[in-house]
Amino acid sequence: MEYATIMFLVNAGMIIHALRTGRFWPWFWVILMLPGIGALAYVVMELAPEFMGSRQGQRAQSQIACAVDPKRRYRELADNLAILDTIANRVALARECLELEKYHEALTILSSVVAHPQGDEPTFFIDKARAEAGIRKYAEALATLGELKRKWPAYQSSEAQLLYACLLEALGRDREAETEYRTLAPSYPGVEPRVRLARALLRRGQREEAKTLAQNVVTELRRSPRHVVRAQSEWLNAAEQIARS
Repeated sequence: MEYATIMFLVNAGMIIHALRTGRFWPWFWVILMLPGIGALAYVVMELAPEFMGSRQGQRAQSQIACAVDPKRRYRELADNLAILDTIANRVALARECLELEKYHEALTILSSVVAHPQGDEPTFFIDKARAEAGIRKYAEALATLGELKRKWPAYQSSEAQLLYACLLEALGRDREAETEYRTLAPSYPGVEPRVRLARALLRRGQREEAKTLAQNVVTELRRSPRHVVRAQSEWLNAAEQIARS
């Protein structure tokens, strides 16, 4: 029997099994789009854990479902909010909207959250500012961070500091943005502030300082563990471009 025929039968058998056992989604597409590999993944992640009485298969299925259908979690969170309207459910949906770049929807939700008596939390204001920045309402986002500072003057957040600096830059307040990037760079858990600073310096014609800063970032990341390089890949690529300029 030819290899192609065997693969067809194996894939068909796995798809039929998935249909009969209530696992049709997302395995139908995984098996169909990845002949052989998809069927093997189905066996390893669904059938083998089932025989061993493990829950690992369920977690793996959830991960694959999210990869195949990125908006699955969004729909689940929207359903949760429709069933039970709580601050926690609103915030969970809003944050998923931010991840999906649904900034208008995120802003609508977060505006209702911070206006609620139970929505008086610093992180909610940061999320709201992120949503405003996402739709280029930079001045409004800056005002939201200002309100956060007034409400919680002792509150410290590297995420809020970086967002503040980015907003200053977006509004053309480059010198202030550079100062913020320089202040944040030593303590920020990542290289983004340094790369953004290098970009800003390059725009102002300070090429040598920008290239030196970018090259230092490149050297540091090239010596870092792989998982760090993967997490910082966007900024590594940006730093390499600046260093070569």
